[in-house]
Amino acid sequence: MDDPDRAKGCGKNGKNAPGLKVIGQDLPVGHRVKKDPLHWSNITFALACREDTGRHLLDSGGDNDRIYDRPPIPDDQPLVAEWRPGQSATISTAALLTSFYTLDRRLQKQWQDWHTRQTFNHNARSRSWLESGRRFVEFVLKKTMDVRRDDRGRKDYGYLGGDIMEMRDNIYNEENDLDQVFVYEIYNEEGERNPYYANEESVIVIYVHTGCDVRGGYGRPLFCRRPVGEFVLPVVRAEYRLTSLQDGTELDSYDSFLALDTDVETWHEDTRIRDSVETTMKSGGRCLATACVRED
Repeated sequence: MDDPDRAKGCGKNGKNAPGLKVIGQDLPVGHRVKKDPLHWSNITFALACREDTGRHLLDSGGDNDRIYDRPPIPDDQPLVAEWRPGQSATISTAALLTSFYTLDRRLQKQWQDWHTRQTFNHNARSRSWLESGRRFVEFVLKKTMDVRRDDRGRKDYGYLGGDIMEMRDNIYNEENDLDQVFVYEIYNEEGERNPYYANEESVIVIYVHTGCDVRGGYGRPLFCRRPVGEFVLPVVRAEYRLTSLQDGTELDSYDSFLALDTDVETWHEDTRIRDSVETTMKSGGRCLATACVRED
């Protein structure tokens, strides 16, 4: 019986099937591929947000407070993870990415297969996930997928070519209320000049930080899509809405915790739950303050 853990192309006796090349050479005889808990077929943003990224020179902190050591994230994780007294509400990165993006499993599989083959080259073994993702786009999506029509002339969405990098940044560099930051890269077909809105070819690559120090410890690339015409990046700030305790009528909204705190006379902490708390405002009257993800 064939061994399911044996690398594709290796026969029962460890002999490579013809035609399977890895950076100019066959797969090592008898090589076995390790089972990956974050396989492309079942990876989720929640799992990716707890990926063990090990310890790195730039990911200081010793053995303390690495995000991947925290408890697993439940599938029903709400967008607002918590709201502690005297602080801004915290947005769950896993829940936000899940609600905002669709994982492109076709690209995820293609990258994973490519990355697995690349690791047989000694020069590629030390590459970070960020380097792997960038090189995959540069040498696979950009170089070998330049032809974007099939033999019937139909456009094959998902193939990229030309000068496709539009933006790259760390969400850490902007004000945010997330419980985990991430690096994002936005790729568009050559000639597309509005990188903030998705088109049919747009690919957004996300690398979630799961280490300790924000300078290191970023997970594998996650290849994402957005509906055509929609923003390619989510809003990463919380807002606060005041509603009447009598009939639920919305009374006011605030785009920051500090603005809300300025107008609050008393925080009734005995009423606080995960995303809301009752308040007495300086203008008079008691109401319910609820934290949510900003919609602008």
